[in-house]
Amino acid sequence: MQWTIDGSSMLAGHARLRLDVHLAHSRSGIIRAILEGLAIELRQVIESFEEVGLEVPELRSTGGGAAILAGVGCKAYRDVDEGVQEIYQERDLYTPDRSRAGIYGKRYHVYKKVPCVARTLQRN
Repeated sequence: MQWTIDGSSMLAGHARLRLDVHLAHSRSGIIRAILEGLAIELRQVIESFEEVGLEVPELRSTGGGAAILAGVGCKAYRDVDEGVQEIYQERDLYTPDRSRAGIYGKRYHVYKKVPCVARTLQRN
């Protein structure tokens, strides 16, 4: 995936973003890009927690959140905690590769400079 930022537009408060996806991109490359995007968003959430003094020692990713809420709504579970206990099963543990922290840290700081299109659209 290729993306470019027009620096002169960014200085004026607007950035142009071009994202190119080609048939030459592999399925694994696209999935990696999606996961990297999710990781960046999670980092923003974690930083927000830390700014107000909350520590985030670990993250747990689960599927089925909507199913749990539906179960609570249908009275299959007393509450979300019971639904999680019934559905959640720890399977795999992934530890971040610290050797890549510098690379992703640089990318994250560039990302933070790019205005979020979704937020801009929501304001209008």
